[in-house]
Amino acid sequence: MLRPVLAVLALVVLGACTTGSPEPEPTAEPSASVSSPSTTPPASSGRYVALGDSYASGPGIPTITPESGFCLRSDHAYPALLAERIGASDFVDVSCAGAGTQSVTTGVNGGIAGSATPPQLDAVTPDTELVTITIGGNDGILEGLLTACVRGGDAACSSYADGTATDVLRSTGAAVADVLRQVASRAPEAQVVLVGYLGLTPESGTCETLGLSAGSAAAAHRIEDELDTTLASSARTADVDYVSMRAASAGHDVCADEPWVNGINGLDQTDGIALHPKRVGMEAVAEQVARRLTARRR
Repeated sequence: MLRPVLAVLALVVLGACTTGSPEPEPTAEPSASVSSPSTTPPASSGRYVALGDSYASGPGIPTITPESGFCLRSDHAYPALLAERIGASDFVDVSCAGAGTQSVTTGVNGGIAGSATPPQLDAVTPDTELVTITIGGNDGILEGLLTACVRGGDAACSSYADGTATDVLRSTGAAVADVLRQVASRAPEAQVVLVGYLGLTPESGTCETLGLSAGSAAAAHRIEDELDTTLASSARTADVDYVSMRAASAGHDVCADEPWVNGINGLDQTDGIALHPKRVGMEAVAEQVARRLTARRR
C-alpha cells in the first residue's frame, strides 16, 4: 500500500517534510479563524509574481487551473488567495509541483510528470512589486526523508536527521539564498518574501494518519525545524523577508484535531494530496503573509 503513495510523493515532492531580515521567529499568532482574517488587508498592489513548489501551487486543492498543466496550481493555493486579498492588479503564478531551486533559475523539469518548464525567474520583471516564493524542500531533503523515515524505520530516520540532513540543508540554504538574490536583481523595487512550510509532524507522539512511528516522527520533526532555520538564514543572507509558518501551524499538524496538512493514511481525496497543505492551511499561509505585508507598510 505504501508503494503507490511513495511514488506520488517522490514525483510531486513538496519541499517540506518540512522546513531576511528576521531570525526564525513567529511572524504572528494564528487568528481564531483563518477564513475571517483579523488583519487589515494591505494597500492595493500592482504586479505580484508567485514562485515555488507544490506548497505554493496547491496540488489536489480544488480547483486546479487548466492552464497550469502538470504544475497543478490551485486557485485556492496561498498565492491566489493573497493576490485577491491585496488587490493585485497583475497576478502571475508560475509555482509548480515538483519544483526545486534549479526549476526557478534554469527551468529543467517540473510538474508531477517531470514535464519541461521554463525558468520561473522569467516571470519576474523590473516592474514587479511583490514576489513570494516557497522553495527548498525539493533540493534533496524530502527525498532523503521519504527514504529514511517512511521506508527505513526509526534507526535510519534518526541517523538521517542527525547526519546527512545537515549536509543537505547546508547545500539547500546556499541554493535558496542564490535564488533570492537573483529574484531581487530582476526586480530591484519589489518586496521579496520567502515563505516557509506548514508543519507536518506533532511536537511529540504520532498517529495513524501520519503513517510514521513515534521515533521517526520525532526525527522528522527535527528536520522540519532545521529546514525552517535554514530558510530563515537564507532570507537573512539575501536581505529579504521570511515568513515562518512553524509557530502559526503549531497544533495544526497531521495529527491535530484541525489539521492544516494531510497525512499518508485516510487521505481526503478532495482536499490536497498526501503530506501537503489542505485548503485551510493555504488560507492560513495567505493570512500570515498578508500580516507581514501590512506590518511593512506601517
